[in-house]
Amino acid sequence: MNTKNTLKVKLSLFFAVAFSLLILFLSLINQSKLEVINLKINDKIYHTLSYLLMIFLWLIYFKYKNKSIQNKLKFLIASLILTFGIIIEVMQLVLTNYRSFDLLDILANALGIMCGLILFLPIEKYFINKNI
Repeated sequence: MNTKNTLKVKLSLFFAVAFSLLILFLSLINQSKLEVINLKINDKIYHTLSYLLMIFLWLIYFKYKNKSIQNKLKFLIASLILTFGIIIEVMQLVLTNYRSFDLLDILANALGIMCGLILFLPIEKYFINKNI
């Protein structure tokens, strides 16, 4: 593996892990104590977009690492990310008294994952296969 590809693999892994940890952190903190700009957007949109971006980052990492991603691996990645979201929802229920389990959050996460898989296909063919 040349230096350029090694750097791509390491950077893509860093961003995938960092973003996953950011989602975990933001999902478990007490947001009422934060000074957050209230954008009046349904939180399900945040869930959908967050999980869309998360699967993108993980797919990019595995694409750079393995040169190609079989559909089995894509399904495994999607399943693990969905499981990650379900575990976070359970943690909100069990570990906090300021967050709650929400099945609609899990559905929004799943929608983001599916959209991410669908949108990744043309991006994979155009950008990543051209070594961009």
